Formats: sequence, C-alpha cells, structure tokens
Amino acid sequence: MTEQKRLQTPLTTTLHDRGFYGSESLIYPVLSRRVKGISVGINTSISKACNFGCIYCEVDRTKKGNFIKFNVPEADAQLRKVLTDIQAGKGGFGDEKIRAITLSGDGEPSSLTNFDELIQRIIITRNEFNLNDSKIVVISNSTGLNRETVKKGLKLMDDNNGELWAKLDAGTEDYFKLIASTRFPFDKILSNILTTSQERPIKIQSCFMNVHGEMPKEEEIMAYCDRVNNILANGGQISAIQLYTVSRPPAESYVTALTGDQINQIAQMLQENINVPIETY
Repeated sequence: MTEQKRLQTPLTTTLHDRGFYGSESLIYPVLSRRVKGISVGINTSISKACNFGCIYCEVDRTKKGNFIKFNVPEADAQLRKVLTDIQAGKGGFGDEKIRAITLSGDGEPSSLTNFDELIQRIIITRNEFNLNDSKIVVISNSTGLNRETVKKGLKLMDDNNGELWAKLDAGTEDYFKLIASTRFPFDKILSNILTTSQERPIKIQSCFMNVHGEMPKEEEIMAYCDRVNNILANGGQISAIQLYTVSRPPAESYVTALTGDQINQIAQMLQENINVPIETY
C-alpha cells in the first residue's frame, strides 16, 4: 500500500479575511500548503446558499440565500484587481507564488448555472497574467458533477491545468446523512465521483472529526475504504486523498477536531487498505 505523506504546517494561512477587498468580495487570497503557495479563492456563493448543511462547516447556514446565476464579469473584475495587487507585491505575501485559482467559498461551485462560463473566463484572465502554470482548482461536494454546464467546465479544465477536489466524508449512508445534513442521496455522490474520475484524475478531500466526543468507528472507516476501492476498481482515477479535520469553529458545538493521534490512526487504516497516496493535514 502507499506510504502516508504527513504535512506539518496549517492547511491554510488566511492572511486576509474574505472581506479584505470589501465585505461582498468574491475573491479571497490565502496561503495554502495544499497548493504550496498562494491560492486565489473565488467565493461562488456569497449568499451562503448551499445544498449541504455540513455539521463541521463554519458558514452560518441560518441566513437565507438562493442559488442564482453567478456574476462572472464582477468576479473577473475583482480577480484582476487581486492578481494585479499580488503581482505588485501588495498584501504581505512576500515572494510566494500564485499557484492556484480556486473555486470554493460559502457554497457549492457545481450548482452554478453558468459554471462553464466562469471557468472559461478564469482561463483567459489567468493566461493574460502569465499564470499559465497556476492550477484551476474546483473544490466540490460532487452534487452537480453530472450537470452539463459542469461537464463542459471540467473539460475546459482538463486542457488548462485544472484539478477537481471532490469531497467524500463518509463510507455509509447513515454517517453521510449525519455529517452532510442533506437530502441529496449518498449513492448519487458516489456515482458522480466515479463517472467524473473515469474521465480524469481527481483528488478526494475527506474531513473526519469527533462527533459528541467520538471519532468515526473502525467500521465506518473500513466502509469508506470500500467506497474508494470500488471507485478505483471501476476505472476511477484518484491521484491522492487529502485527509484533514476541523480547523475553524464549526456549525455545531458537539463537533470537535481530531487529535494528531486520531488523524494518524485513520490515516494508517486508509494507507493499509487503499492504494492511493494519503496526505494528512
């Protein structure tokens, strides 16, 4: 089995709050060790609307918000300002390089009705700033990977140094419902991940935590291994599993971060049962 890769520094260092460029800013640059440099984030849901209500998420889901067509021109204008500032040495990033432009934020990127339009605009702007080597990363809960606009966007990413990080936080239906707090079927998540990874390599992002003081049981972790192995056995391509825990104040007070020993324990089970590199945070 693969050797676990243990990374020692924080997952991200938020040198600027998301409001650094204004409270309604769509852009938030951070220093991320996952991309080994600056990740320029694009918040795809400043209304905080999401089809998941994850118990570990720091976003206040009590605020109402509706899914709308994303304002690509406004996001592009803000992105250009941020890239200009960083390249001019502003913002306190020092000599760090822009390694990625990342779609994530307070909602689900794959729910955007004009996802492909946004990806196309990002590619054009990134290349105009001579950042062709910087990745375009999409962090997704996988609910909308089957949508045509998303498929078109992912194909654009395939030819332009793009990378999908798909969330998978459970091995069983019951645990998925507990963690994600959604009516979206777990089988659909797994199907979307499989179909998408059959066409391109992806990374899996998995957040595990203590719920009411208890970490996931061994049976749950082994079920997770079975899900990943089923994807691999059916032609799915997984380049790495990013294993991490809660790092910000979660939505529910009964959710707490795993200890280092607990993360290592889970990582050990994964690396003994899945032939994919395991990165822990």
